[in-house]
Amino acid sequence: MPILTKSEILNRVNIDPPLVEDFQPDSLKPASYDLRLGDEYLRGGQYYKLDEKTAPYLEIPAHDLVVVCTQEKVNIPENLIARFGLRFSLAMKGLVLNNEPQIDPGYKGRLFCLLYNLTDRPVILTYNKTFATIEFETTQSTAEVYSGAFQRSDHIPDVVKEILPESGLKALSDDFKEMKTQLTKKVDRFYTQFLTIITIVIAILGLLIGKLLLGL
Repeated sequence: MPILTKSEILNRVNIDPPLVEDFQPDSLKPASYDLRLGDEYLRGGQYYKLDEKTAPYLEIPAHDLVVVCTQEKVNIPENLIARFGLRFSLAMKGLVLNNEPQIDPGYKGRLFCLLYNLTDRPVILTYNKTFATIEFETTQSTAEVYSGAFQRSDHIPDVVKEILPESGLKALSDDFKEMKTQLTKKVDRFYTQFLTIITIVIAILGLLIGKLLLGL
């Protein structure tokens, strides 16, 4: 099915309800729109807020996961579907976006997704800056509108009803770090004991050699 181009997206933004609320012209691309990071996220069972002055950055720790939302809301009409994915620049940093592959006709509200950091270093996202890209595709005919539980969702607690389990990758990484720490401590203790023994042996040898020299 045809994908909406820049001019078609713009036309649908200027009607009521707009295809994209809180629309930013600079985010409009030839056949897509870049979505900005919203003001809340879920990490480690805790909800956090972002703002431009006091908390402008979201840090996703190594091997960890977070749930984020978009700044924009969408109003998908009955003759469109939409798909969104992570921007390539962030994918190259080791982030993976996990969300439903399709936004159904009739859906209204913010978009939510799970982000995994597959790397061994933190990845930083900035509030109100683009992180994902959405494209809109026409359907062959008018479709039945979405009426599921997430309709008109504006906040993460609206869609995440249970605390997320800890990332398996993060748990494995933490276990490895703990093992490394314990091993380092054991090596350090062994090295200290070894040096102590060597020092004692050298001292004893020194005494024996001294006695031998005195006896000559």
